[in-house]
Amino acid sequence: MSNKKQRQPLPPGEIRKKAKQIIREKPIYTESEPPVIGSTSTLTTELYQVFKNESDYMTPYFEPKEIIGKQGSIRFSFDTTPKSYASNWKPMELSLKSCDSPPVIPTLSKWQNYLVLHESAYQALEGALGPFGEFLPCTHQGSKFYLFNPLTIADELDAVIPGSVTRKENLLSGIEFDENKLKDIPVFRTKEAYISIYCTETFKDLVESEKLDGLSFTSNLTHL
Repeated sequence: MSNKKQRQPLPPGEIRKKAKQIIREKPIYTESEPPVIGSTSTLTTELYQVFKNESDYMTPYFEPKEIIGKQGSIRFSFDTTPKSYASNWKPMELSLKSCDSPPVIPTLSKWQNYLVLHESAYQALEGALGPFGEFLPCTHQGSKFYLFNPLTIADELDAVIPGSVTRKENLLSGIEFDENKLKDIPVFRTKEAYISIYCTETFKDLVESEKLDGLSFTSNLTHL
């Protein structure tokens, strides 16, 4: 019997990356038509759930008195239903704390159902994110920050596959999206878990190419 270690199959994300690389290098054309049959746009896009990286970067939050003083109620800190705040928004002072992490301020992070962007992240992502939510200005010790409030909901686009949602007690244990309906939407949420933020592979690639640190991405779209 051979003692060679059996090779493990590649995860779906790696398969997609390799397929895209092959298509870029050797596109397949029909004999009579120039369009590419195997173009990267025909590949299903990978979707990710977005988390803050608490291990390597400080965690953003707001003091309760700051929320009450500026937004009028502590309810803002736990009301995750999609709604616009821009018209009555009063900029808040952002706080940062180390949760077993080094004292490194992230350029891009997450608080509740919001992305938290340093001014440099805002400049890099404003064009991509702007049509799909709103930016709410904040400060931290004189530096400019923004909350991004994602207002695009997958359910309203019929992008949640019927019958795919399952729960284990109060936790989302299963959900599937129609990726073709979401391929042009960088960041979105679902009514099944408003506090969760999801994104496309295109958005993840943009964050990484701009070297914006502070988020982590997982292809596990559930809470388990």
